[in-house]
Amino acid sequence: MRKRIVAIFLSIAALTSCSKHDTGFTLYGTVPDGGDDTIFITGLDSRYDRVDTVIMKDGTFTFQCEADTIIPLLLLFRDGRQDAVFADKNLTANYTIDPTGMAMVDAGLCNLQLSEYLKAAANDYTDAQIIDRIDSFIQKNPVSVKINMNGKTPFRA
Repeated sequence: MRKRIVAIFLSIAALTSCSKHDTGFTLYGTVPDGGDDTIFITGLDSRYDRVDTVIMKDGTFTFQCEADTIIPLLLLFRDGRQDAVFADKNLTANYTIDPTGMAMVDAGLCNLQLSEYLKAAANDYTDAQIIDRIDSFIQKNPVSVKINMNGKTPFRA
């Protein structure tokens, strides 16, 4: 009897200690002088192939989606601004715009690498500087997103 009670107790403890596999991504955003507006969010690949709308109130917004792997998203603002954000499972991130007008996302390796790249590239004006910066970034970050172009190679003449 005692063994049975211990077995039941251990089974219940094991079941309650199992964590759910939370795959949620949450993005909190703050846009200086953003006011009230609608932001369109779309995926850059087939893993997130829909368009969501997010309502911004008084320059702040919250966006949530499910992500079981890294998903590149594009935020589209009414004024023409476009910013990339990488959603990842179990990630909560903050989107802000710094005084120079550069968008920053404070969480997730891909977001941090992109922010670092954009800061470094902010003063690249010549073609040679831009190409060198891109080559350097690719060498440091060899993983890329597969682009489905129906057999065509992107970025080649």
